[in-house]
Amino acid sequence: MWELSVILDGFCIRIRKERFFMNLDMNQMLTLAYALMGFVALAGYIPQMRAFWFKPEVCAATPLITWCLWSAQTFVFFLYAVIANGDPMFVFNSGMFMCATFGCLSLIIRGRKIHAAGGKGALPKNVVRLKVA
Repeated sequence: MWELSVILDGFCIRIRKERFFMNLDMNQMLTLAYALMGFVALAGYIPQMRAFWFKPEVCAATPLITWCLWSAQTFVFFLYAVIANGDPMFVFNSGMFMCATFGCLSLIIRGRKIHAAGGKGALPKNVVRLKVA
């Protein structure tokens, strides 16, 4: 535990860094929360990826430019994390998000190709094509 004392106009302000949550300090706790929230946010991509995989018509209605910008953005974040920042947790989280956005972008492009071919393409084997009577 450390303590910082600042005296301003006769008033003493004390800032203390306490240990809490089973002997984890604030930095360790924030690092753990940052890692966990990275996985939680990454899990948010799963429903989107499922929709892109199983429904090519969703891909046709999804703005491609938006996902291209997001993919470029996460690529720059990842490069910044690796080259300029060097924090392993930031590198890990930005790498996860980069993979997720590039995965979504590739599924959108795949789905658009299938949709443009009239649905006659390399559909996954577990997708059933319904015909109108």
